[in-house]
Amino acid sequence: MLNVIIRKTYGFNKRTDHIATTQFVALTGLSRRGVQRARNKLLEMNIIRVTKKGYTSVLMYSVQKNYKIWVVTPKKVTLTNNGAPCNQKRLPSVTNNRAHKRDSTTETYTREIRDIVECLNQRLGTHYKPNSQKTGVCINARLNEGFTVENFKHVIDIKAIEWGNDPNMSKYLRPETLFGTKFEGYLNQLSNEPQGKSKGGSIKDRYEKALEKDRLEKEAKSDQS
Repeated sequence: MLNVIIRKTYGFNKRTDHIATTQFVALTGLSRRGVQRARNKLLEMNIIRVTKKGYTSVLMYSVQKNYKIWVVTPKKVTLTNNGAPCNQKRLPSVTNNRAHKRDSTTETYTREIRDIVECLNQRLGTHYKPNSQKTGVCINARLNEGFTVENFKHVIDIKAIEWGNDPNMSKYLRPETLFGTKFEGYLNQLSNEPQGKSKGGSIKDRYEKALEKDRLEKEAKSDQS
């Protein structure tokens, strides 16, 4: 159920979303009663927030981003006759591994966001901040869909070449546009671009020329040093 909420919110660049019980039933395979129990459990653990607006019966869901207040309960422990837990040695490792995995994921995404934003700023001469919430939401949504840092850099390069010298389009060289819901289309644009020539050649030709230019400039700087 939590995966559905994440997909319906961050997957579409939204903080909250109205999700009907019938959608949870269809996407999770749970019964209506099972959905209700799962929702109550997630609320009890402070992992999600649920609100109701107006007269609609459809609830609004969001994820509690401050995971430090999540209440992750350990598994039930079987006690011996003297009251000691049978799995006393195993329980801390399970809890610590879970917390470590979550912290590692957060650290990885933070590092990836920083690399992507630095690439964007270097390519465009901009000054976007990697800790911007709006930028982070856009990038995290695409990372959660399985895209890589190299995919982001590819999109930055191709759109910089296509829009960089166009006064009407250059204003869209920004994170919320480049890394929004059209990201996959931008990523696959080269293979779908018509082969006809435009001013300065096709986008593919301009893209390859720009990469070659960057390579030569780097070699020149290296020779000077």
